[in-house]
Amino acid sequence: SWELYHVMLNVSDKFRVVFEGVKGGEASKGGLSLDDINLSETKCPQHTWRIRNFTSLLATTPAGSKTYNGYSFQIGLYINGVTGSPDKMAIYFHLTSGRYDDKLQWPCPWRQASMELMDQNPDIQHRMNNIRMITTDPTKNTTD
Repeated sequence: SWELYHVMLNVSDKFRVVFEGVKGGEASKGGLSLDDINLSETKCPQHTWRIRNFTSLLATTPAGSKTYNGYSFQIGLYINGVTGSPDKMAIYFHLTSGRYDDKLQWPCPWRQASMELMDQNPDIQHRMNNIRMITTDPTKNTTD
């Protein structure tokens, strides 16, 4: 089982990142693996959507079925594609109306969203993550 962590570093000088693995008292069933270590000058993500049993969902979800999660935005996932393009997974980022709309600038101008589909294959050599970044543009809509 893999775990995803985000750690904020508040540094302005040269620094080094060190990882330490500590073995507990129980017998080990494997080792410690670090994968996809990314250092970024941007803030850590505020929302992480982990879809459990993804392989099962991929095998049983018909094309055109959405999976949603979010507040003030929604992320829609068509696991097996949309009706016109089956077998081509599609992920959509939707701005939605929310509780604080009257306090926010609308439409949401020039905000960046990063969406990463993290391959959960237990064999690390077969994992292929996919990252997409979008920036909202108040002069465009979904059909542009």
